[in-house]
Amino acid sequence: METALAVCVFCLSGMMGSGEMKSYGRPLSGFEAALSTASDAEEEEETAREEIPRSRQLQAYFQTAREYESRLTGEAEDAVPDSRFMITGQEENDIRVLSAASQIPDGEERTFYVIGKNFVPNGKALAEWFGAGAVYANYLEAEEKEGKDTWYVARMSVWKNGSFDGLKHWEMVRETRASCLGKGTALYRCRETREEKEIVTAPFGHCDSDQDSLCDRCRRRAFGQEEGSKIHAVLGGRNMTFTCIDADYQSSSLPEGGMLYLADQKVETGFFGGYGSCMYEDSQIRRYFRDGFQNGCSLGEALEGISVPGCSGTDYAMSLSREEYGRYQRLIQGGGFFLRDDTGSQVWAVDEKGELQPANPDDPDYGIRPAIVLKKPWAGEAERIHWELGDLQQAEIDGQNLLFRCIDQNYSDHMENHGQTALFLCETVIPADYGSRYELREQEDGSHEYEFCPGPLVNFGQSSDYKHSNIQTWLEQAGDKIYLAKQVQIGTDMAFTGETPKGEYSSFDAVNLSSHPIGAQSLYGKLFLLSVEEAVKYKEFLWTFEGAQEENPETQLSSFSKGYWLRTPMGTGDGADMGYVYGVDLEQGQIRPERIRPTEGTGDAELDATSPFGVRPAFVMPQD
Repeated sequence: METALAVCVFCLSGMMGSGEMKSYGRPLSGFEAALSTASDAEEEEETAREEIPRSRQLQAYFQTAREYESRLTGEAEDAVPDSRFMITGQEENDIRVLSAASQIPDGEERTFYVIGKNFVPNGKALAEWFGAGAVYANYLEAEEKEGKDTWYVARMSVWKNGSFDGLKHWEMVRETRASCLGKGTALYRCRETREEKEIVTAPFGHCDSDQDSLCDRCRRRAFGQEEGSKIHAVLGGRNMTFTCIDADYQSSSLPEGGMLYLADQKVETGFFGGYGSCMYEDSQIRRYFRDGFQNGCSLGEALEGISVPGCSGTDYAMSLSREEYGRYQRLIQGGGFFLRDDTGSQVWAVDEKGELQPANPDDPDYGIRPAIVLKKPWAGEAERIHWELGDLQQAEIDGQNLLFRCIDQNYSDHMENHGQTALFLCETVIPADYGSRYELREQEDGSHEYEFCPGPLVNFGQSSDYKHSNIQTWLEQAGDKIYLAKQVQIGTDMAFTGETPKGEYSSFDAVNLSSHPIGAQSLYGKLFLLSVEEAVKYKEFLWTFEGAQEENPETQLSSFSKGYWLRTPMGTGDGADMGYVYGVDLEQGQIRPERIRPTEGTGDAELDATSPFGVRPAFVMPQD
């Protein structure tokens, strides 16, 4: 089951439109009342009469939704209609989530359900309306088929910090989208204060999900290839694999040379309308290679024209000659295919043993293995950017678009390795329950119960060694998406004892922190956590989030983001695996050690597994 998490990282959208908002439960007050219109009893009654799915599993979700709603509003469970949670589109979705969120007291976190009929619930309206005043998580718990309909069950947790500022909303003024090699920029302006912020998106880099050696976005042949490399293509609805048999293929039509690929699979001659004339130039095969192959092949736009000896015009594929087969035989696996030479009445072919022999063109034991020519790959050069302190950029981490701030425009790692790079720190804390979910599973007695399925960040790991932690494993995978990010040395060779005073936040003196060498550790990565040494060096940014110029840790607080991990263990020279790792405490305003795994025995599977500390990743970009 897929899990979606949306974290309010930086409110860049405008205020909600003037659509009405229904409210349930306790009366609204303050700005809540200003957003709401009175609920129409007749309308609600009519909605309640809508057909509700009756499958046992879906009914179990609706019952759970009623239980949570009763805790939120104080209503009796049997008084809450199923229609309360049902939505079919964005407008109904926004009404539901804002109505529920408005009833959460400031400083508290509550959970409620939204169940979408052929529509996936989302929390966009929460970010747009509350801005930094609320942090939310949206978990897609289930996707259930019911006849022709699909029901999406979402569990939303919202923490309201009481810092709602209805004026602090942003609108996009202009945007230039990033490309594979070019940066993107977006200028946002506060509607009331007219303050402006520029968000930069670094070049995306090339991607090749279908493994055809062409970038999925720009279609440039951007991925390195050599003799023996394989690419994938589709020919007339058939999935084909081609192997490079010549990395420097010379032809009169390619003065700079190209790369010659041969299909690994043979295509029956019937695909071409039969072989036709034994003379290759007049055959059905050659006619298709000249007139139809380019349009019928997924690589069509990248195919280079071929001047086949003895044939006039330009072809986009060919059969090998006997001479070419002999030249490349060591790289060719399998047989049973025709070549383009003939004997007058027969066509030369390669039998299943790889030997040459004449064969009748209508012999069903033989097919065609097309050969194609592509340009030599060249990825191009990505646009370089000069980063200034405080610059904001957007980057994709595990499918989430997150905001990062430049906190050092001349970064060097802990080994003092300088490389003309800039350090970026995430502008939000990813909560420890990221990716976690509850699944409704059938029990042995036939009943259904929710079971907790932990995400990748629920705790630091089995030991305090960052190199082998759960978090490093996740960051290593997620960091591959940041195209220009540099590999830097992130091994931990120091442990620490002590902690900074409570409540001092960035004004702390590091005198209470003592370092202890624990031996050099080799570890390189693109996406990583700050060390204690780096946290001290960049202390002015530790409690500042979402593009703010002043400390605002309250914007990140939730049950599972009361702080965020650093990568440094607690310990002395005698040992560093004491079960504690340092982190930045957002509530108490200090740097202190935290248990790598929470204390078990609460009776709640989620609390037993999930730490109160989340993750605030960093990466390094090259400087122009």
